[in-house]
Amino acid sequence: MLATIRFEKTDKIPLWIHVDGELAPRIDQYYGTDAWREKIMGSHIFGMGCGWPNGVPDEIVRDQFGAVVQLGNIPHLVEPALKKPTLNGYRWPEPEELVDVNAFRSAMEARQ
Repeated sequence: MLATIRFEKTDKIPLWIHVDGELAPRIDQYYGTDAWREKIMGSHIFGMGCGWPNGVPDEIVRDQFGAVVQLGNIPHLVEPALKKPTLNGYRWPEPEELVDVNAFRSAMEARQ
């Protein structure tokens, strides 16, 4: 990552691309192989989502920030967390509410 930021040549370009589970088999069929997955979906940058609640697609839930969102292909805001344009009285979520630290630790250990 640092080499890329310094504009130095690298063996891989740091990237992260998410390919929907339904789309990947169609790309396999198009190319006639799944070899593209290692090149494109390879873990050149490690990331774990945070801040979004787990839920059923199209379910409406309150997220960790207090906003009401409708989950789905593209989650969208139903009700903002703030009723007025002020942070007075707002309770910020604790880091543990945003990411499963144990899951993150396990994922990092599996990559070493």
